Amino acid sequence: MTGSRPTQGGQLVTRLRVRNASACNRSALYGGSANETIHPVIAGTRFRMLAVIAGDDSRPDLNMSAGLRGMLRDSGWTALPAPGRWESEMDATADLCSRNTFQGVVVVLYDRVTLRACPDRETAYEIEGSDLGLRAMANRLMAYLRTTKPDPGSAGRRRINPYEN
Repeated sequence: MTGSRPTQGGQLVTRLRVRNASACNRSALYGGSANETIHPVIAGTRFRMLAVIAGDDSRPDLNMSAGLRGMLRDSGWTALPAPGRWESEMDATADLCSRNTFQGVVVVLYDRVTLRACPDRETAYEIEGSDLGLRAMANRLMAYLRTTKPDPGSAGRRRINPYEN
């Protein structure tokens, strides 16, 4: 392969290398990860009734918010759709929290799930990482929702491996 004209065997080796590289998943190639942010004071068990909304009006985000609502309901939480259109996530949170119906607002985008607490509108939990997929982000959100006391040691922003449980 050091010559100016590769041999047939050299081309075969090159093809195998390309095939092996393309067979690796995206995270292995690009160092994919996820970031999780947990509020140091807000416990997950505070949230019983949640509004689950899409972060924008694209069809995938609308479908993902419906899917997350279903997963939360199947796991025992009250997760409701909240119809409306807002200029920003903070506007949506302010409007939905002012209704005094919800303890939290979950905003769903293709690569991020954010839980904002009512009435103070602080971010209680957020996970970002398109490598995870909706089910893994939902599982991590539900693990947070089961916490009775926040752990100051695990609070804040941290990078997680999307392939560990």
